Amino acid sequence: MIIANKLNWDLTLWKHEFVDRLFGAYARGNYPFYCYFLIMFKYITPWFIFLPMALAAPFYKVWKKKQPIMKFLWIWFALDFAFLTVDAGKRQHYILPLMPAMAILIGILLEDMAFTRKAYTFNFVKRTLQSHIVIIIVGSIVGLVCVAVLYPQFLPGTIIFSIEAIMITTIASIFFATGKPAVAYGICFAGIVGWVMIFTLTFSDFLDIDREARDFAQKTAQIVPQSDKLVAYKYISTRFVQYFGEVVPVIMDTSGLYDRYQQGEWVVAISGYVKDMDKDNRFRNVFYRERKQGLKEDTSGALFHITAPIVKYSDSIDR
Repeated sequence: MIIANKLNWDLTLWKHEFVDRLFGAYARGNYPFYCYFLIMFKYITPWFIFLPMALAAPFYKVWKKKQPIMKFLWIWFALDFAFLTVDAGKRQHYILPLMPAMAILIGILLEDMAFTRKAYTFNFVKRTLQSHIVIIIVGSIVGLVCVAVLYPQFLPGTIIFSIEAIMITTIASIFFATGKPAVAYGICFAGIVGWVMIFTLTFSDFLDIDREARDFAQKTAQIVPQSDKLVAYKYISTRFVQYFGEVVPVIMDTSGLYDRYQQGEWVVAISGYVKDMDKDNRFRNVFYRERKQGLKEDTSGALFHITAPIVKYSDSIDR
């Protein structure tokens, strides 16, 4: 109702942004239908082993007064997750509002295991803890070996990461075994903060998959004056639009594109479409960035303008 009022009850834009996006007619996400099954584990780490338990737990009467809130959390997570899986306009960050529900559900399970023991027996908790110890220690050692072989430049940070993982796991296990779960959980949470900090410092550049696309889009934004218009030939990625900072209309035919070009508008062509533009001598190339091997198409492209000066290539851009 608020959106409709803001748009003077012209719901064309609302339909475009919500209905068309849902069915993939607009801004379709380039992700497979199962992508959220993988992404959610990233946000639950290192508690992902409790995910199946958390999804089943709300339907057991043993929780008594906690059961209604647990069912609410289950609906919050499970139904939204199903909706996002069906949604054709997938984005990684869309799953973030679901994660608090799962975090609370897992927290209820952890609280029972460590303190109240109404739903889980001591032997069950013991086996769960032992499995965590084995997985974390073995995973740390195997991960260290893999990094040493495949990515030796990350070896120093990985050694620190693995040593801390083993130390925190060992110390927390000792406190759990001696009947001090509150201290053990405190050590676990402090350890996770340390893991995140070390991981960020060590792998942030490597995991910044948007760096090249961001560089190209921001370089384009520097070249094109804010008062000028930019249009794209046949295709433009959502990543480019995000880092460029403005919506970029897509023109499919060269005749309509040439009319806009003649009026002084800028034209951007992404990756493979640059060759099509270069074959048409009517368009003047003023900036070009070659695509590096293995990178996506929106990390390279060319700009065309009728009178703008040709831009020299910056040091961060390989021709």
